Amino acid sequence: MKYSTKKSNNKGFTLIETILGLLVVSISVLLISGYLQLVSKIDYDFHYGEDEVSIRQLRLIYVLSSSITIDDQRVCFDYMNNELCLYQKDDKLILTPGYQVFMKDLKSVIFSRYDNCLYLQYHHKNQTEEKRVIGCE
Repeated sequence: MKYSTKKSNNKGFTLIETILGLLVVSISVLLISGYLQLVSKIDYDFHYGEDEVSIRQLRLIYVLSSSITIDDQRVCFDYMNNELCLYQKDDKLILTPGYQVFMKDLKSVIFSRYDNCLYLQYHHKNQTEEKRVIGCE
């Protein structure tokens, strides 16, 4: 008697393997879609880091200036025998002479003096208003 042996040809996936693969893919898609929704809600107009650098530069100019003239829309410094003026043009805070941009995407800028201190009050688009001390005498 001859016994024939058939080789088993198992080259495909079982039903369990396919279901587990689909489960892993669907969970991954859910996690990625939740992450993308969260990222899309973030306000990309956040200027905190840039503002900190600008305020520190303005404080340095203030300290090294011999005299300061101020009104609501403009402040001028006598900085190393040169007059530097800081004001809002379009949506930027500009230092002249030249055209050095200190802040951008601004709705409003107001300079004020209170208790011998110079304050910069500014409002970025879509953010809260900030009031920062530039320097005190």
